[in-house]
Amino acid sequence: MGHRKISIVCLANSILYFKFTVCLMAILVWNLFRSRRQQSTIKGNHSCSQVCKF
Repeated sequence: MGHRKISIVCLANSILYFKFTVCLMAILVWNLFRSRRQQSTIKGNHSCSQVCKF
């Protein structure tokens, strides 16, 4: 039973890490996209971090 619980915790941690990584990638891509069009990336960062809260 204990081993099973540990594996569930590991799975949850890896899912959170995956979400975090995807979030960072999205922010980076968004910044690249925004900086090519215009310089005001701060607003984009704010909305992205709002989406990425978990």
